Amino acid sequence: MSAIPISVLNKFYEKDSLRNTENGFEVLFRNRLAPTTLIGVGPLSIDGAQFSGQQLIVQVERPREGHSRPPTPIVRNAKEIEEGKSVPFGVNATARIVVHGQQLHPGPYRVALALCTKEVGDIVVTADDEIVADQADDANL
Repeated sequence: MSAIPISVLNKFYEKDSLRNTENGFEVLFRNRLAPTTLIGVGPLSIDGAQFSGQQLIVQVERPREGHSRPPTPIVRNAKEIEEGKSVPFGVNATARIVVHGQQLHPGPYRVALALCTKEVGDIVVTADDEIVADQADDANL
């Protein structure tokens, strides 16, 4: 477990980002602290339901610099992220965690994502978020 205070770790969570998609749901995490290297992602827990490995698609998006074209995101299955196949997670980069095959019902949820970083080791980011009825309905259109 990391020595970083939970209040600091939880700043990784992008508020109000939990939402249904056409094929499932997604949630966003933004690195607001320091450059790091992901060597493990998951499980993702939504109110205790665990999603890991093949179920999680991790899309790391670096911010656009100036007027340039947005950088190409790094897209990997969480199972593929490990010590020898790490993913850089720079400052202001966003990690979009996508779960296909299951949408969430409207309501509040407790979100927790386990990450393993080269620099700090194992950390868990937790937050409370919700799916509002309009989001659930929009995903079903």
